[in-house]
Amino acid sequence: MKYFAMVGYLYEGGIFKEFDSPFGIKSTPDYNRTNLRSNLDITLSKNLTVGVILGGRLQKRYQPSGLQSNSFSYDNVEGMISRILQTPSFAYPIMLPDGRIAQNPSVGTNIWNPLAVLTRWGTRNDDFNAVESTFNINYNLGSLVKGLSFKANLGYDSYFNSTTRRNANWAAYVYDRRTGDVTLSPDRQRDEPLSGLLVSYDGRISSNLQGGLYYNRSFGKHTVTALALGTRQLVKSPGSSQTTAPPSASQGVVSRVTYNYDNRYFAEFNAAYNGSENFPIGLQYGFFPAVSAGWTITNEDFMKDISWLNLLKIRGSYGIVGNDNLSIDGTNQRFLFLENYGTASGGTSFNPAWSRPNNGVQFGNPNSITNNLVSFISSVGNPNITWEKGRKRNIGIDASFLKESIRLTFDLFDEKRTDILTARQSGLQTYGEIYPRLNIGEVYNKGYEIELDYQKRTGQFKYGLTTQLSFARNKVINRDEPQGRPEYQKQEGKRLGQFFGFVTDGFYDSQEEIDNSPKNLLGTSIPGDLKYIDVNQDGVITNDDQTAIGYSRTPEYTYSVTPRLAYKGFSLSVLFQGVANVSSNVILTEQNNGQQMYGIQLGRWTPETAATATWPALHSRGNPYVNYRLNDFILQDASYLKIRNAELSWNVPATWLKKAKISSLRLFLNGQNLHTWTKFRMYLDPENINLSNTSFSVQSLYPSSRIYNFGLNIQL
Repeated sequence: MKYFAMVGYLYEGGIFKEFDSPFGIKSTPDYNRTNLRSNLDITLSKNLTVGVILGGRLQKRYQPSGLQSNSFSYDNVEGMISRILQTPSFAYPIMLPDGRIAQNPSVGTNIWNPLAVLTRWGTRNDDFNAVESTFNINYNLGSLVKGLSFKANLGYDSYFNSTTRRNANWAAYVYDRRTGDVTLSPDRQRDEPLSGLLVSYDGRISSNLQGGLYYNRSFGKHTVTALALGTRQLVKSPGSSQTTAPPSASQGVVSRVTYNYDNRYFAEFNAAYNGSENFPIGLQYGFFPAVSAGWTITNEDFMKDISWLNLLKIRGSYGIVGNDNLSIDGTNQRFLFLENYGTASGGTSFNPAWSRPNNGVQFGNPNSITNNLVSFISSVGNPNITWEKGRKRNIGIDASFLKESIRLTFDLFDEKRTDILTARQSGLQTYGEIYPRLNIGEVYNKGYEIELDYQKRTGQFKYGLTTQLSFARNKVINRDEPQGRPEYQKQEGKRLGQFFGFVTDGFYDSQEEIDNSPKNLLGTSIPGDLKYIDVNQDGVITNDDQTAIGYSRTPEYTYSVTPRLAYKGFSLSVLFQGVANVSSNVILTEQNNGQQMYGIQLGRWTPETAATATWPALHSRGNPYVNYRLNDFILQDASYLKIRNAELSWNVPATWLKKAKISSLRLFLNGQNLHTWTKFRMYLDPENINLSNTSFSVQSLYPSSRIYNFGLNIQL
């Protein structure tokens, strides 16, 4: 019998300070996590072993919170931060001299006092509990066939989360700086202490069964392995509709055969026959094969005299993969092959009475109309929906030199994804319904990865350097775009996620220059505004002048450099990591609810600074702000180089630990996100963007933290 047990605990405090609250609201968010894991392996006989793996997590997250709603819900960090970011420091005093909360609704829409938001609006507690278990059995069938065994795994995981909210409110007062008068703000007229508990629950249960035969045997210089495995997975989540109530299911058969001759020649064949509930009968199963081969050249006899080359291996692979995760606008979907129906009552009361699609039918006297319930198709299904497929190819080299002090890995790859679920854009409007998603999208991706490692030892001093570089560029082959769209506005032929916007040519210097330029129909320009280029040369600036600018949010280059040193138990390593060829549309301007200003706008255009201005002229809130339609001036270069991680550690000498019966003791000090070099101008982490809570701006996000850790690892 063998067993293993582990318990871990993590606490993290939030970035908000602790302020006094009349309602007892804690203004500092925090996060607690306790995780447990245990493994138990039991040998029941010479050929039979069983095992159990149990794991669990208990997570608690607290945050001050605002109100929950279907849109612009403020019961989250993004909502709270959005209010703080848009409240200018000059808007109103935080508190009146007598301690009452100050506020001024005239500053802007929903520009609430940040102190009140943190201390007088409410609380939110999230609990997330997970239990993950795996039961396995391994039976050696070598008495029947040498090298043959049977293995089975049953995974059963349960996840439960609950959210408890309590709401509050505050009285706010408007202070008139000119007269000194104080009046009650019309949008916040009374204090309301914390409400009762508002609790919601969610969760899911997942089961996964795998069972199959494994084979591993050597015949002299030949080694053969094989497996045939069946899988089935069920996931049950709360739901009440025809698409959410049934558990999601998938099943399939996986097989693999490998061959190795004398550690010189390698070959592998994989095949999967997978089935998914997301496709109609006849299209539920897909066959996905893959093959790979390798040749270790340095194991050949003719290479034995080349002492400086320790390893040289060439390898390549080709395979087809499938994807059954269907999503529309980031939301997972099920059963898109089915047509959905709705009902409607009530029509349009005109004289004479009449009906229109998706409305009730009306009959009778126009002065006494009878409404009749009707059923209609709410969404059209696609009976031919099928797997998204990807063809992957890879060729690579593994090498080491000079007694393995230099190691090199290089991979060249490409992938062509077809049958991507895509919205139909070229269909006729006379169809009368929204077209179903079709498997017509196609994307091509190619790139390379290279890793070079150097290590050397001189006595007790060791040093090394690891460098990595990867490049990946994709291109949309087919997106089914509207007919007649000009080539420069098509996504086809460009990067996936490519930004489109206006191309600029400096600032307008005078009204005369504006009058002699193509008329900007997006809004009324003034001197100091950005000058847009008339891309289609039709004499006016419209949305038709938008074209591809910058890159996408996904970096094309990712690189890292990790130097490391070690001496007599002490070690130091630093990870420098960066990206390039990446853009961000995060922009901070004065056009927000509170007309908040930022330091980058100190270089704004004025008649006096026309020759040196680095920012366009400012506009009052509510202006169409043509300057901030996405363009190549405000689209940011999001490339960066970071000290992603640095660690100093010491392994205490074993002779010091012997009397305490400790086998090893390691002390460490490390830091994360220690420094960033970037051209990004928006004061935020260039790789951090709010894409999860789209009710708020992309800059409404929890900022990245610089983290320091001190700890020790003990082994008894």
